[in-house]
Amino acid sequence: MSTILIVDDEPIIRQLFQTVLGQEGHTSLTASNGRDALRQMNGVKPDLILLDLMMPEMDGMTFLRLIRRNPDWKEIPVMILSAMADRERITDAGALGVRDYLLKTGFSLAQLRARLAKYLSRDILAEKPGPRDPAVLVE
Repeated sequence: MSTILIVDDEPIIRQLFQTVLGQEGHTSLTASNGRDALRQMNGVKPDLILLDLMMPEMDGMTFLRLIRRNPDWKEIPVMILSAMADRERITDAGALGVRDYLLKTGFSLAQLRARLAKYLSRDILAEKPGPRDPAVLVE
């Protein structure tokens, strides 16, 4: 299956996603902030990144900008899972090729599973991430 990097400063969120991903047959790596995520990615190139925005040390947008500059990582699909949904963040994330933006308080595990299946299909992985219409990033 796929390798997914979960980047979130909340241990309970990392554990929840790790459990769900394991049930779906995926391997998951976890990081508590952007710096830790960059260290994780030195040895492994994940197939998808689940990324929180508000974290200590290095926030999600800084991490996202850094990986988009790296030729080895710039095509990795990213799904934002955050409690924040202001228009500026959504627009900035879309400009950096974010595939999806889910509010932590507004999604179900069934939605997460469905989106993971969609984004990890061969057809989606073959697409090049590009700017997205901010209006389609939030349900």
